[in-house]
Amino acid sequence: MNTIQISTITPVGPGCVVRDDAGRPKSAVVNGVQRLRIPSQSLKRALRTSAAFAQAVDGLIGTRTQRIGDLIIERLKGEFGEERAKEAVKTIVGVFGKAKADKAQTEQLAFIAPEELDAAETLARRILSGEKVEDKDFDAIIHNTVRAVDIALFGRMFADRGEARMTAAVSMAHSISVGRAPTENDFYVAIDDEKPAEEDVGAGFMGHQGFSAGVMLGWSAINLDQLVKNLGGDRDLAVRAVAAYVRGLATTFPGGKSASFGTHARPTWMMVEMGNAAPRNLIPAIYNPIDEGDQIAVAVKRVTEVAEQFDRIYGENLERASFNVLTGEGTLDEVVAAACAFAAR
Repeated sequence: MNTIQISTITPVGPGCVVRDDAGRPKSAVVNGVQRLRIPSQSLKRALRTSAAFAQAVDGLIGTRTQRIGDLIIERLKGEFGEERAKEAVKTIVGVFGKAKADKAQTEQLAFIAPEELDAAETLARRILSGEKVEDKDFDAIIHNTVRAVDIALFGRMFADRGEARMTAAVSMAHSISVGRAPTENDFYVAIDDEKPAEEDVGAGFMGHQGFSAGVMLGWSAINLDQLVKNLGGDRDLAVRAVAAYVRGLATTFPGGKSASFGTHARPTWMMVEMGNAAPRNLIPAIYNPIDEGDQIAVAVKRVTEVAEQFDRIYGENLERASFNVLTGEGTLDEVVAAACAFAAR
């Protein structure tokens, strides 16, 4: 298994990047200690919806939506009229999932590649033109390989179409803080600018917001063999996908409450490990919390040492490249270039 594993250390200041149902930062108890947690789903979405990621892969990005039918109708209604377009599209929507009874939409979210959306539009045009279509024409819309890089990286599932499911090439852990990260409470007030001076001097609004901070360990792995397979054997596109993914991990971050807290975080340290080896999460490095000293420096040291010890114990001899903002060692370009060179082999 040809694998690229990426580890990051990212300091996150006070904020509420991803919140739970009570409005407090998500957390996890690891080794009996509460840690700040940023779910992998949030990290993936921040990456795949960023303009930089789309630009890096020339817009070869999928669409995750229930409103597939609406997208096709919008393309057709100018030519065929909205009502006729709706009738044709309703017969197609079921390809992507269970269709709603009253709308050209699916009950579930479907992850669709641009070429599949185009194929659905083409089939709708054939129906509207009075052409006879067969079951195989509907089945041919969805493929088991795609050009959409995010689908190839993160995979997808269709509940009723096993042949169209795609195994994710990326395995991503939830990021957790390297040390203890208790949730604190911010009591805040808002002032009514137009309140007359003669009225009471109290606030116009009062509320509270949970927040936390921590130095986060991130880890993920790309199965290159699976990525190339998902992309229909296109090695060049797989290399571009690797570049976009590694650079995206370094330059994108979930935006929850970022206007209120300014939590625009980037890794201060990143390491890629490359080789023919099964992936292994480096959480053992911080399973015992780092609660004293320079958390960033200690975390980098621990993670690097554990990675090298895995290498020695398992005899895997992985290639590595890294950068460290605080020491000035390496650059993001060098890390991306190393990952791409390995992916291109």
